[in-house]
Amino acid sequence: MEPSRYTNLDNCGAGGVTTYCFDSSDPKTQNAELLVLRTAFLEWFREMYEKTGGDRQGAVNQVIGVAQTWLHPGYSPGALCPNSPSTLKPPPPAKNRCGR
Repeated sequence: MEPSRYTNLDNCGAGGVTTYCFDSSDPKTQNAELLVLRTAFLEWFREMYEKTGGDRQGAVNQVIGVAQTWLHPGYSPGALCPNSPSTLKPPPPAKNRCGR
């Protein structure tokens, strides 16, 4: 995961996943791995949001706000930022991407 950083545009930040590796080659198992990662990240995000002065409802609102944009046609990560990509980068090649 790429660290997040501020930009010089109001309400715009940058960050994202740049590499990843599944433990399994089975799509159903990969989906389960993603669900575990999602839960772990969201719990960490909530905890850190509260530790840095936000409240639990604020953390919930932040997550809901992002998730709701996924339902809109033409979704782009960070839709408010003019330089956001309109398409996600493809995953790295399957051959040796996990260093195995």
